[in-house]
Amino acid sequence: MHKQRLILAIVSVLGILATFLPWATNIPFLGSVNGIAGDASDGWFTLILFAVALIISLIGNRTEAMVSKIKFVAVGAGLINAIIAIWNISQVNDLRSAFGGFGISVGFGLYLLVIAGIGVAVIPFFTKLFDKAPQGNQGGGASAFCPNCGSSMTAGSDFCGNCGHKT
Repeated sequence: MHKQRLILAIVSVLGILATFLPWATNIPFLGSVNGIAGDASDGWFTLILFAVALIISLIGNRTEAMVSKIKFVAVGAGLINAIIAIWNISQVNDLRSAFGGFGISVGFGLYLLVIAGIGVAVIPFFTKLFDKAPQGNQGGGASAFCPNCGSSMTAGSDFCGNCGHKT
């Protein structure tokens, strides 16, 4: 599996786990609340978006980096999740103010959700960091690697045969 896809899958799983961890703690009469408690639609929505990012990391040719079209779906899912988490952190802080600080605090799950959301949004852009540098020409024709998707291509080609990127 390509390192970019593997890391995206791991961060997506962490995001999924974050929906089950406490989002707020020490709430009067409730204790701790996670993202999918009761009718909390934010938690279910983030769970679905992280599942989409996980599926994206697993579809297609897993030995190559994600192509640009599908990588933007993962980026969007990550950004939406990070925004939802930041918004929920502000809601917990508002709740803390409403109860006079009564020990209410942001749970670990929301912090992990922000980190995972940003990670899912950023990882697809670091394809070059995850690719191995070419070790030279192994066969007959000269070869190069696409700067967009990292797949091998014949040197001197104007377009990548995998993603269509103009070189």
